[in-house]
Amino acid sequence: MAFALCLPQLSLSGSGAIHDLVQLMCNQPARRPLIVTERALISFGLLDGLLGALRDQGFTPLVYDGVEPNPTDKVASAALASWQAGQCDALIGFGGGSAMDTAKAVRALVPTPANRSMTSKASARSSTRAPSWPASAPPRARPPK
Repeated sequence: MAFALCLPQLSLSGSGAIHDLVQLMCNQPARRPLIVTERALISFGLLDGLLGALRDQGFTPLVYDGVEPNPTDKVASAALASWQAGQCDALIGFGGGSAMDTAKAVRALVPTPANRSMTSKASARSSTRAPSWPASAPPRARPPK
């Protein structure tokens, strides 16, 4: 099993993290996760295992790959637009800190009873249901310096 850290969100890392994440998601009603990541990780094939495992279990994942270092509100807004367009119901951050930060921003912007007062603009723009639970996949390995 992967190392699991449960704060406001679940964060998994290490060997078996993708398997554990997919198994945890199988116990949830969500079926359309938005995966928030960087384009480079896709080009390296690092999402292939996660996408394949999710699809094998009947999920329909959507990928937002517009994350950039030190993401801005424009990046978060674009990721939120992907969430809304895909009618997503779960959230996975895949990569380093910027992907995690962007995923957390999307989670904060999706209207829910708990955060509706913080997100009046987002609430006015969308009636999309919030994820049943936010999830984070393993951060990418950093090259040694």
